[in-house]
Amino acid sequence: MENLIAVPVVMLLSLLFCSTGFGRLVAFLVGMPFHEMGHATASWISSRIAIPLPFFTFWFDDQSVGMGVIVATILGWLLFHTYREKNWFMLASASVVTLAWAVMTFLIPRTQTLMWQVLSGALGELVFGSFILVAFHFALPDRLRWDFWRWIILIPAGLCFTQAVMLWRTVSSDVSQMPWGSAIGSESDGDMNRLVQQHGWSANELADFYLNVAYLGLTALVIAYSYSAYRFIQRKRGQSLSSNG
Repeated sequence: MENLIAVPVVMLLSLLFCSTGFGRLVAFLVGMPFHEMGHATASWISSRIAIPLPFFTFWFDDQSVGMGVIVATILGWLLFHTYREKNWFMLASASVVTLAWAVMTFLIPRTQTLMWQVLSGALGELVFGSFILVAFHFALPDRLRWDFWRWIILIPAGLCFTQAVMLWRTVSSDVSQMPWGSAIGSESDGDMNRLVQQHGWSANELADFYLNVAYLGLTALVIAYSYSAYRFIQRKRGQSLSSNG
């Protein structure tokens, strides 16, 4: 039962907390690692070296064969073990990332992958936040088990994802609320500034894009929770039939 109610409770508390100015500030700080991991992950799956730091991610603009080999090896290892363990959720997740790596490395032009590296900062808050909330309902591979730690990371994931959804809903209805600027560096060096000035996005397009991703994340949460509830009901029925038998 605690597995079933954990995510709804965390999401409700996160919503209440992020409804305050102090809560949004805390959620912003909590979300920074998710943001920087978004930048770094986009770099890695486009075969570029990247180092995520607390408020900044350092990456090389040029692709690296060595980095591509490292990423391909890790993904291959993950695909092998998840298939061998019949961990279908993580196998599907690893397959999606592997496909993204192949497309980003071999098919998309360099300038486009650089754009995705910038775009993926805010994406990291939405994608990693929602993925952790979804993955809470599923087992990880044996070598990456997180039985206890999934309860700990559920809180920052809930705060980060909730704050990001609320932000992009606000920006979508009032583009003047767009988060321009950067936490470190000049005002013009922010992700949104670079996407508009260097990559041709408009503020409205960015707001709609991130909001649609947020809605996809919410849909994934509903599907994962519904599946978890279904499994819970099935187990209860099985236990009831066994006790009656």
